[in-house]
Amino acid sequence: MAKRYFTTGEAAEICGVSRSTIARRFDLGELTGEKNAVTAERKISRESLVAFMERAGIPVTRLLAREQAVLLASASSSDREAFRAALESAPRQAEVVDDWLALADALSHRTPSLLILDADFPGIALPEALVSIRARESLRDVRIVILTEAGAQPLFTDQVRFRGVETLVRPGTPQGLQPAFQALFQPQAPGAFRDERRRTPRAVVDEEVEVAVVVAGGRCHAEGRARLANVSEDGAWLSHLQLEGQTLPAGPFFLRINKFKGDRLPRLRADLQPARFSFVDGLNVGGPFTSLSDEDRQRIRRLFPV
Repeated sequence: MAKRYFTTGEAAEICGVSRSTIARRFDLGELTGEKNAVTAERKISRESLVAFMERAGIPVTRLLAREQAVLLASASSSDREAFRAALESAPRQAEVVDDWLALADALSHRTPSLLILDADFPGIALPEALVSIRARESLRDVRIVILTEAGAQPLFTDQVRFRGVETLVRPGTPQGLQPAFQALFQPQAPGAFRDERRRTPRAVVDEEVEVAVVVAGGRCHAEGRARLANVSEDGAWLSHLQLEGQTLPAGPFFLRINKFKGDRLPRLRADLQPARFSFVDGLNVGGPFTSLSDEDRQRIRRLFPV
């Protein structure tokens, strides 16, 4: 359950401001909640904090990331090491279990927002584990990502029973798993972009683009390359994203796309807000455009037959 009230220290950390700023905003009525008449301790309500962040232009994903609880169920030491390393740059509530009894106990006490489950998890067959997890009312909407090996046989034959379960193919090296975990940690905003809910059709492009990862303040965190797999007026899907010597940041970011050459959409420039991640044959990212010129929008429209 989401936290209802935050101390001034917690609210300051989430917003990236000082405690005195939060206290002053509370006393001015810009933040509301409760105040202890004896100790003068302030408690800021969740609704008030979210409204304040939206007015101030502070990404609400900073609050979502703090509240995200992640559970890794794997007996692999390399999985656990990569998981803990990813948490160092993206702190959040987290727990690691290495057998089915420990997992069942953990799920009986808390509801994670993300469960990462090894396909070869000891103590129970994967289909039986998923049926048991989804049978609980509190766990029916939990995001589940299954860790599997490249070239492994398909995990499921009943896609309806396990709808909403994602698959993460382990990268070829243990070092590649840490950025994959960090990408999973990115908070999923309500109503996030989904392939099956596109407002406009997409055109296949499948050409290379240069990509910059841009964080708060417009600072470039990392540069790299990707394949512009497909595009529409609303957004795009990037496959095989590779960054030069960096991993994805722990906090909010967007991707700046520059396409300098190629047969389709040369000189395209757009900003994309990541809303969906996939890990089949590398890191793939999709989402809506937050910045696209009218000229580029017209050029995208011309990709489709009249």
